[in-house]
Amino acid sequence: MKRLVFILVLQFLALDCSAKAFVAVLETYSTVISSSEKRYVTSKIRTVARESLNDDFTVMSRENIQEMLPPGKSIEDCEGTCLVETGRNISADYICQGRVAKVGRNLYVTVELYNTATNDLVSSFSEVAENMDQMISVLEKKLARLFAPLSGKSVASDGVQFYDSERFAGLVPPKFHIVKFNSKQCGVSLTVDGAPEKKCSRMPCSVELSEGEHKFSFSLPTGFLRDTVVHITSDIKSIWAADGVMEDENLDPCDTVKDVRTIITDSRDGNKYRTVKFGNATWMVENLRYKTKNSMCYEDNCKEYSKYGSYYTWDEAVNSCPAGWHLPDTTDARELLRFVAAQYWDGDRNMASKLMDSATLDSLSKAKNIKSGIKPSGFDAVFGGHYMKVFGLPVHVGAFEQGYLWLHNSYPPSNAWMLKYDLSGWVAIYDAKKREMLPVRCVKNAKKAARP
Repeated sequence: MKRLVFILVLQFLALDCSAKAFVAVLETYSTVISSSEKRYVTSKIRTVARESLNDDFTVMSRENIQEMLPPGKSIEDCEGTCLVETGRNISADYICQGRVAKVGRNLYVTVELYNTATNDLVSSFSEVAENMDQMISVLEKKLARLFAPLSGKSVASDGVQFYDSERFAGLVPPKFHIVKFNSKQCGVSLTVDGAPEKKCSRMPCSVELSEGEHKFSFSLPTGFLRDTVVHITSDIKSIWAADGVMEDENLDPCDTVKDVRTIITDSRDGNKYRTVKFGNATWMVENLRYKTKNSMCYEDNCKEYSKYGSYYTWDEAVNSCPAGWHLPDTTDARELLRFVAAQYWDGDRNMASKLMDSATLDSLSKAKNIKSGIKPSGFDAVFGGHYMKVFGLPVHVGAFEQGYLWLHNSYPPSNAWMLKYDLSGWVAIYDAKKREMLPVRCVKNAKKAARP
C-alpha cells in the first residue's frame, strides 16, 4: 500500500512539475568499512546532493527508495551491482552510489552518477584517503562538483571525471572480482576484513571483492572455524570454509542434511523406534527398550518403559543395539551437537533446548524457564536421570532434570564416556562409572564404500 501511495505521489509531482527529475543515492558499497560508516557516507552524499541541486530535482530519501523497490527486495540488496537497473525500478532519473575499497593501507573512494534513461555515466570521481576522517573531508570537497552537470554548471574535465592527476600518477583504480564461498557444514558465517558479510548467511554465496589482500574469518554458532588471508585476483574463483570440498560445489549444505524420519523394528523383540537423520548420521530418537539380564525400568515401573526405555551398565550397553546399529561414540555425539547447533541456531545458547521434544519445550516456556518459540530438532531428548550404585543398591538420580546417554568410548580402567544434558541448558560429554546405569540410543551403521 505504501509503495502504491508513493508511486501516486511521484505521478502527481510529474504532472504538477514536468521538469522535475528524481535523483536516488543508493547505499555505499564496501567490504572494508563498517555498516555505520557506510550509512554515514551515504547520508553525506545524499545531503550534498540536496544542497547542490536546484528546484528542478528531488533527491529521494532512503525510505522513498525502499518503498519503490520490488517486493522482497531491500535497499541493501542493491549494493555494488545493477546500478542503472535499480534506478529504473525505483523510477529515478539519475542514480548515484559510492564505493570504498582498499589500496595498500589507504582507502580508495569512488562515487559515480548515472543517467538511468541513457545508461550513461554523467560524472564521477575517485580519491585516496589515509583514514575515514580524510575520506569524509574529500567527499565534502568533491561531491558538489559531482552533481554540477545536472544543474548546467561548468565543471572540470568536461563533467566526466575528477581525478587528481598528481595524487593518481601511476595509480591504477582497483579491479573487482566475484568470489564464491563454500562450506561442507550448515550454519557457517563469514567475516570479511573484520566486517560480517550479510550476503553469506548461507553458503554457497558470492561476494564482490576488490583485487588485493583480504582477511576471511569463518565461524559456526558453536565456535570459531578458521582465519585465512587470500590475495584476490581474477584467478580466485572460490574459497572454502575449511579444507576439502563437496562433490558438487553448488549444493547447499543446509539442504543436504534435512531430517529423514523413518520407523525401524528391532527383530529381537518387535519394539519399534522412530529415527531421524542428523547430518550424515541416523539416530534413534527414542531410548532403547531392549531388555537384558541386568537392565532396569524407570523407577522399576515398566509402565514408563515406552518413554524412558531401559537403563544399562556400560558393559551391557556396548552390545545392546540391534543388528546394523551401534552405540554412538564421542565423534557421533560431537557431530550431532554441531549439526543441531548450526541447523537450529536462533541466538539462544541453551543447547539442551534444541534437543528437547515439543511438549517439554512448551511446558518450560510457559513456566518461563526458557524462551518461547524454540524450534525442536526432532531428537526428543527425555530427562529420566540415571542409576548409581550406593552400597550395591541402585539409586535413581537426576530424574526430571537431567538426561544421560552412554557412549561407546571407554575411559580405563573403570569409567566410560556419556552424553549429559539438563534443563538449565548445559550439554557435555562427560565420564561416568561403568557400573552406573544409563539409557541408550543407537546410531545406524554407515554403509561401506563399494570396492572399485
